[in-house]
Amino acid sequence: MNPIANFRLLIKPLPFLLVSFMLCYPLVGFAQGGAGASAANLNTPVSLDADEAYLPSVLAILAEQSGFNIVTGPGVDKAQKLSIRLQDVPIEQAINLVVRASGLSYEIVGNSFLIASTETLTKDDEVGLKPYLIELQHANVEEVKDLLADLTDNVQTLPMGNALLINTNPKTIEEIRHIIDQIDKPSFQIMLETRIIEVETNYAREMGIDWSKLTKLTTILVENGYSEAEGIYTLGQAGESRFEELGDFEILPDQQGYQPLDGLSNIGHFSRQLTAFDVTLDFMLKNNVAEIVADTRLTTMNNRQANLHIGETIPYTVSNVVVGGGTGFSIERENVGTKLEIKPIVNADGFITLEVTPEVSSVVELINGELPRTKVRKASTTVIVKDGERVVLGGFLGSEDVNTEYRLPFFSNLPLIGNWFRYNSMETKRTELLIEITPHILKNGKLVNGDVHEDFPMIDMRDEMREKATQQHMDYLQEKKNIMLEQDASTGE
Repeated sequence: MNPIANFRLLIKPLPFLLVSFMLCYPLVGFAQGGAGASAANLNTPVSLDADEAYLPSVLAILAEQSGFNIVTGPGVDKAQKLSIRLQDVPIEQAINLVVRASGLSYEIVGNSFLIASTETLTKDDEVGLKPYLIELQHANVEEVKDLLADLTDNVQTLPMGNALLINTNPKTIEEIRHIIDQIDKPSFQIMLETRIIEVETNYAREMGIDWSKLTKLTTILVENGYSEAEGIYTLGQAGESRFEELGDFEILPDQQGYQPLDGLSNIGHFSRQLTAFDVTLDFMLKNNVAEIVADTRLTTMNNRQANLHIGETIPYTVSNVVVGGGTGFSIERENVGTKLEIKPIVNADGFITLEVTPEVSSVVELINGELPRTKVRKASTTVIVKDGERVVLGGFLGSEDVNTEYRLPFFSNLPLIGNWFRYNSMETKRTELLIEITPHILKNGKLVNGDVHEDFPMIDMRDEMREKATQQHMDYLQEKKNIMLEQDASTGE
């Protein structure tokens, strides 16, 4: 046979033998470093097609294609073979498939994959333990400690510095730092405008006041909105509303804009639209048949409870048996009156969830002259409102016997006959407690919405309604100006 032909037969299978040698030879270790590894990401696609290839060789090819470092532990069987066919698969998914098929586990450390047995990686959690001090800027240390309970038990709190002392390994501390970065952020502050009003129901019943009906959509025009020319309350031109959209009537009156009235000068008088509920309540306050028990502003953090107590604290003595058979005494206290617990939660959509628990209590009697027996009216409700929207809670009814003495001056103080000039009247005073709560979200100590517009004093509206009212006012003035110009032009002709 021709020597050249024999040489060609020997050379022809050489590339195949070289590839087979690379796939079958058990590599001891491998790592891809440099700029390629630093720029690698877990979504880098890789492709591989091999039959009965050694595990280290497969990992080496994946490291070459992805730019990741791959480190194997001593528990990895370098003689293990597997068949694999991957086409444009993310590197993390490829590593996961290869490792699971081999009965192993892996971890990602920086831009490297650490592959070892599950037992080895679990034991590694106990290697390299050292203390780490993490200072929190905004979150509460006790709450963060409870949140980290599933990751590690070796957490101590330092309340004075609002810090955590954690004894753990480098791998776990990175996970903890990542979690803390997500939750240690400034929280919202919520200002709660709270007003508690006690209303005499006797007077309300005599006047035919029904609070449930007053809370429905009822609009009235007051004060400077009166049209002297027509003698009635009107909006815009005769019989014509200045609302541009019918949908405006679906908005609660206290959220609607301010409308100019026809028959007034062109300086643009406004007429405020109020709910009848507010007007009736103001009427009762001015006539001394309603009393404001509390008018306060509470500021609390998001998801934190605010408490309000108006009343008194009654001390009483409690006896108990102590060790040795003796009797000891301790002082207990009972808070009675009006108590209010409010927990605001700012939702992702900007709405505010209010968890409200009002309580009204009073002392009925003292048992054996010492222990107070109290009567309690308590409710608990959860509502969702907009920023600046008011919530009114009612239905806390109460009664009190009032003894009123009437006397004639001077004569009622005379001896023997003084009783002829005075008498007592006993009546039952029935009251209802109304609780108003208006939450406002604060940002840097200032209201986010509902700020007062500088051009219209005493007008408190949302930005959208304020801009609409302002635009309507400007359009109205322009319309009046055009009418006056047309009249002047016609007069000149």
